[in-house]
Amino acid sequence: MQDIYIDDIGEGFPIVLVHGYLGSSEMWKFQKEYLKKKYRIITPALPGFGESKKIKSLNSINGMAKTVFKILEKKGIKKFNLLGHSMGGMIVQEMANLSSEKINKLICYSTGPVGDIPGRFETIDVSRKKLKANGIEKTSRTGYSIGIGYPPDWGEHTLNIYKGDMTPLKPNICFHMIAVMQFGDWGVEASEAIRVTNKGAE
Repeated sequence: MQDIYIDDIGEGFPIVLVHGYLGSSEMWKFQKEYLKKKYRIITPALPGFGESKKIKSLNSINGMAKTVFKILEKKGIKKFNLLGHSMGGMIVQEMANLSSEKINKLICYSTGPVGDIPGRFETIDVSRKKLKANGIEKTSRTGYSIGIGYPPDWGEHTLNIYKGDMTPLKPNICFHMIAVMQFGDWGVEASEAIRVTNKGAE
């Protein structure tokens, strides 16, 4: 396989940051800027994603875990801290399953409790083909408020963002924004928490 893109900055004990589905090395921009003052920061772009988008994607969490290990071996990194987000969290769990002795500390961020789940993700190449074939036909709600829930309904019972909603947005209202493209029984999702401010949002 062709070598994937890897950002390698800073000095000190290595921290490896593994992005999730639809992510890239660039998603760690702010973390890299802060952490590089004390650590060596390794941020790969997984095959088929971001800066490695021209490289054929892999069809298993196990395969991606082994790919990350290979790049670390090439760099001579034998011990490191490891953080994974979403699908990246599944990858780092599989890395721990394969070679836990190499991992000093493991952080799983916004991910499931199991590493390699066969068939959990289609490859990004397959997603691109489906998107090209189906296109984007409609939009719907893009987010819901973050706040206190109460039984029996812990769900979305306060404020939503969707076409036609005229509820005023006031400073300090917080939303979980979810941008989703849905195609029948599958879809692609990206999410982020935002806070309304006097000047816009952050």
